[in-house]
This record gives sequence, C-alpha cells and structure tokens, in this order.
Amino acid sequence: MKAKQIQILITDSYSRSFKLLTSFLEKQSISNMKFYMRMTAVVLCIIHVVPCYGSEDELERQKKIEAIAKQILEDFNESSDTLYEGFSLKEDILDLARANINFPTAEELYEALRTQRNLLSDVNSEGRENLLNKVLDSLMRILNFYEAQLEDITTDDASLSIKMLKEIDDKHGKVFQEKYPLNELIKKSCDVSNGNKESICYALADKWKNRSGKISASNMEYWKPPSVLQSYINRVDNETIARIGDEKEGLWGTVNAQCQDAILRRCEIPYVCERTLMDPTPRSQYLLTHQIFQRLIVENVDCPTSFVTDAEIYANMSAKLYMEAQFLDLMDVPINNRDLFSELGIGFGALMGYINFFREDWLHRILSWQSESDYGCFLRDPLTPIGLISSDMGFKRRATKKELDQGITQPKEKCLAHFTAVSLSIISVYYDYLMDLRSYQLKESGHSEL
Repeated sequence: MKAKQIQILITDSYSRSFKLLTSFLEKQSISNMKFYMRMTAVVLCIIHVVPCYGSEDELERQKKIEAIAKQILEDFNESSDTLYEGFSLKEDILDLARANINFPTAEELYEALRTQRNLLSDVNSEGRENLLNKVLDSLMRILNFYEAQLEDITTDDASLSIKMLKEIDDKHGKVFQEKYPLNELIKKSCDVSNGNKESICYALADKWKNRSGKISASNMEYWKPPSVLQSYINRVDNETIARIGDEKEGLWGTVNAQCQDAILRRCEIPYVCERTLMDPTPRSQYLLTHQIFQRLIVENVDCPTSFVTDAEIYANMSAKLYMEAQFLDLMDVPINNRDLFSELGIGFGALMGYINFFREDWLHRILSWQSESDYGCFLRDPLTPIGLISSDMGFKRRATKKELDQGITQPKEKCLAHFTAVSLSIISVYYDYLMDLRSYQLKESGHSEL
C-alpha cells in the first residue's frame, strides 16, 4: 500500500506520526525484507488493522510509533553506511600484484597535477588529423565487432554507449549511420541482455541526450579551457592529494540499478540514493563515476524535481576524476585497472566537457588495449593475474573474414563487454571534440568544412 493511499485511512489524531512515517516511506526504496516487515507492522498499527501495544493512551501510542520509526531510520542509515566499504585503489592493485608495487608518492602526484600536459589542443593540425583517423578507425572496428557478436554479450552496457555515439554522429553528419544501423544495434543490445520490453535499458537509451549535443553543432562553446578544471584541482589541499589511492570505493553496485530504475520510471530519488550516488561529496573509483552518471540521468528524464546539480558539484567531481586517473597513469595503469582508468579519466571527465582529459598520451594508451583485428573489441590481457574476480568476464572473439581467409578459425583473443562499451563512449567523445576543434579552426581560418 502506497503512502498516499495510507493517508486516506488515517484520522487527524494520528497526523503527527503519519507525517513522519509517510515522509520516510516516500523516500525509501525498500529492498530489505526485515525492514519491509517492520515498516508494514507500524503502518498496520497506525491504520488500526492490528492492535498497537495494548491500551495505552493516544500520546503514549504516538511516542511508541515514532520511536519505532526512528529506530527503523537508524537501522536503515547504519545499513547504508556499509555502502562506503570496499577496496581502495591501492588495496585492489596489491591484491593481484605479481611483484612489488611502487605507488606514486604524494609529491609525484602533486607535481603531475600542477601542470597540464599532452593536450590535443596543443597538437598541430596535421597531428590532429592523424589522431582523428585513428579514432574513426577504432570506432568502426568496435561497431564491426558489435554487428558480429552483440548476441554474445549478456549485459546491456553497449546500448547506452552506442546511443552516445549516435547523438555525436547526428551532430557531425551521420558518417557512421551511413554504414551501421545504430538504432538497431541499440535495440538489439537491450533485447539480448534483457528480453523485457519494460527494462530500464530501453528507457535509458530512449531518454539519453549528450550534454555536448545540447549546444549547437560544430562549435567550441561546450568545451571548457584547461584553466577551468585546473583551478579546481589547484584548490585541493595536500592532505586530500595524499589520500588518493587510499579511499574506499564503496559497494555502489548494490544500489546502482535500484536508483536508475527509481529515477527513470517514477521520477523518484530514494533515500539510499541520496546518501550514496547522489551525494555531492566526490567519492572514489566507480562510485565516483556513477555519482556523475546518476545526476546526468536526472538531467535527461525531465522530471519535476527540485534536485539540481550545479556546475560547482560537477567541477569538483571532475577534478577528483582527474586526480585518480593521473594516479593510475603514473603507474602505467595496472592491468586490472584499465576499465576503471577509461571510465574515470576520460569517459565521464571528457563527457563533462573538460578538455584536460583529452590527452594524446591517454588516447594512445586506451587504443593500445583494443584488438587490432577488424572486430575491435577491448581485450582481456593475457597477462591478467590469475584469481582476478571481475563482473566483466572475457569471452572469445570470433574470427574476422580476413582471418578466416588466412585459415584462422579460433582467435586467441578474449573480449570484455563493459570495457568495450566504456571505451566506445570515450573514443566517441574524443571524436566529438576533434570534429568540433577541426570545424572551429576551419571557420577561424576562413575555410569552409569539406
């Protein structure tokens, strides 16, 4: 029974306790059976379906009801506090290390964060055209892979990544849609992984709009100069920088789908989501990236909500993204952190428009993790430590036509579904930026775009 339905059955004499409980009910996403049973007992008591603790007078009864509600809230808060447990970056790396690990010192990280380096905006026009061609080739080989093997993927990560590319492709002349049926691939990704037309996969793909696409096409308005993010990084104190790598990630996955479903289907932000994914304090690792992701979902669903993310929150989170990515970069990105590096350093940071993330060395690093075949998935490294437990399990890449012609029927490479999807998003945003940069410079030089 929903809180608003319960209200009809409540007499005015119980309005005080009802207010506390209904407010609480409306904010919660009930997933724990013990919690559900206790809340049900309280509600039944209030609406006189079951007796309430004997024959105390009304005031005493209200006190007991409110005490139970308070205890439920405390239990719930205590339970959600465990969401901040989990591994730190250093613990994750050490857990699977085959050799001694030398982590960057606070001084080394501090020095790396104080200067901007290898920005694409500093590369000459010929160099950028070469990078653009590499990006185009990479994207096409990922799409070749999806056309050939999308049915082998059991998660729906690809759907949103392809939708992001389609938004960017719409902005830049539909180059990819001339060759690839992007809408069909989006639908197929949701169909294969869910088979349920009510899945949030379809809703998210339908509602998603890239922030850069909300600015008129082919200009540089959306992209922020490096000094903007650098100013936020410079505000970070030495103590915070010294903690990079030591912060717990948090068990964000336990609430991720729950929060998405509540936002997309009901325009609600449950209390547990406010406490974790919607917390404005930048966290760490995947919890951090999904703090930005959930806020972008709220932006896209057009719900009548007062929950607004201002530029300051996004900037602080993006600064933290950059710091953690730089920490991994100083270690040459350990094998088991490649997916995280891609999502942290470039996926969401670049998506937010901060060109500090568009680094030539980072682009080359990410492209080096892609299969060189025509089915360009992103690979499980053969040197991946034994014992690595990951939700992104490798599966065999099929042979391409070129390989079959050469008699190769069983390639040894193994693809990673989430890593491939995240990388598609990243490289798509690189494409968006490089195309905008090219258009802007052609306009500035007085030449029209070919």
